[in-house]
Amino acid sequence: MEPYPAIHVLVAVYIYAGLRREEALWLTPDDADLERRVVRVVAKSVDGDFWQPKTKRNRVVPVSVSLLQVLRANVPEQDCRWWFPSPAGKRWDPDNFSHDLRAITCKHGLPWSCLDFRHTFGSHLAQKGESLYKIAELMGNSPDICRRHYAALVPETMHDVVEFEKPQGSDGIESLLRQILSRFNSLGWVQIARPLPHPHGRGLCTTLGSAHALGLLCQCDSPQGRLCDAPRSNASIRLV
Repeated sequence: MEPYPAIHVLVAVYIYAGLRREEALWLTPDDADLERRVVRVVAKSVDGDFWQPKTKRNRVVPVSVSLLQVLRANVPEQDCRWWFPSPAGKRWDPDNFSHDLRAITCKHGLPWSCLDFRHTFGSHLAQKGESLYKIAELMGNSPDICRRHYAALVPETMHDVVEFEKPQGSDGIESLLRQILSRFNSLGWVQIARPLPHPHGRGLCTTLGSAHALGLLCQCDSPQGRLCDAPRSNASIRLV
């Protein structure tokens, strides 16, 4: 990339900021605020030519420390309209830029396009554990599109998401179910229409009647333990 240092900087922008090809080629010096470390991707008119982002939505992309160093070392000249001008000093034609970039990358055995470098940005964020929503916001995509591209890179980092804390003073899943059913009773979501015969032959069981109706739990002192074997037909349940 020695003949065209602008291409070197553009590749850094694609990798570290995830911009689209034309989003970077249309950047002006006013669009980059290196003091605040942001790049603004916004609609604009320059010399009578109008341009807007692909999604028709403006966005602000934060600049990483690595990219900041590259941008500060390649600030355009004061009278230049474009941050990344073509060798002729004008706005780079997208197709001409892609041709030049591919010629350079192929020469180095890496036939990547702007899109490949842009996806590198999204892939690194996904592998780092960032949410697909954040990736979508940074890249100017919808979450659905990011899910298709990067969801496969995320699952290995989500083991902590599927862990549940044990309720205090619990003795396992039975205690957790007991709390859930008790909560159902207090909310009136489950009502028992008539008393339940005790499943172990001890008259009527009034402890957690809805639990017996659901065939889940029994708080009696039976030697069989707490699991209830009462048939669900012992009571009628009305969900309210």
